[in-house]
Formats: sequence, structure tokens, C-alpha cells
Amino acid sequence: MKFNIDGASKGNPGVAGYGRVIRDEQGYIKIIFHSHLGKATNNMAEFMALEQSLEILIDSNLHNAIIEVDSELIINSVKNICNGTTPENFSKCWRLLQVYQRIQSHPRNMRTLRFVHVRKTTNMLVDRLANEGVLYTENNKRYAWELTPS
Repeated sequence: MKFNIDGASKGNPGVAGYGRVIRDEQGYIKIIFHSHLGKATNNMAEFMALEQSLEILIDSNLHNAIIEVDSELIINSVKNICNGTTPENFSKCWRLLQVYQRIQSHPRNMRTLRFVHVRKTTNMLVDRLANEGVLYTENNKRYAWELTPS
């Protein structure tokens, strides 16, 4: 499975959301998804997208995955998680630290979990979904569509 994730915030902190695209091993899009987060920073939105993706992998008992993200903060934080350290600047933002601490245990449960930094142009679909998450606020609903090849 491959996950592309992105977060967005209008105001930073401001109204935030995130998006996710899940593809199977052939590259077919299986699910597209966006969610509204309320008020958060763009970094919090990125971390929430990561946390939710890891929870899906664990809940689905999937052990091999690639997570593509255009945030260098996420990539560097994953390196810190793997090394067992917490970035110094997280102590200034307790909400980011809380999400960071919750995701620390997830990668250890995976056999093969690869994080890949991609350019924003590669992540355009999921960027659009994250912005849809910012805009769609009714009842904090989440939408998923399953697409299968014809």
C-alpha cells in the first residue's frame, strides 16, 4: 500500500484539514479522503494525517507500506522517532508533542514502513484534498471513495 498525505491550515493556526490518497500495490487509487480538523497549524494537520494513516495500517493489519509526504518536518521527525529522540522545538508546542508521542510507537509495529519525501507537485491531489478538509466543516464529516480499475 502507498499513502500520500498532506495537511493544510488557513491562518497558521487557523482552520485546518488534511487529505490522504491510498493506492494498492499496482498503483490504483483505492481511497481518497479528507477531514476537517478545526483550528490547528499546518504542522499539526500534517502530523494528524500521519497518525491517522499509521492507525489505518495497524488496524488493517497491513505491515508493508510507503508513506509519501511533502513535509520535511514529517520526514525529519520520523528520523527522530526511529532514533528515539524528540525535536527540541516540540517542547514549545504541547499539541504537536502530544501527537508526536502518540505516533512514536506505531512504526515499530510495522515490518516495512518507508517514508519518502516528495515534491509538492507530486502531491497535488492530496494537497487539494487537504484544502477540501479545510473548507468542509459540516459536522466534521469524513468522506472516502473507493475507486477500482475498469
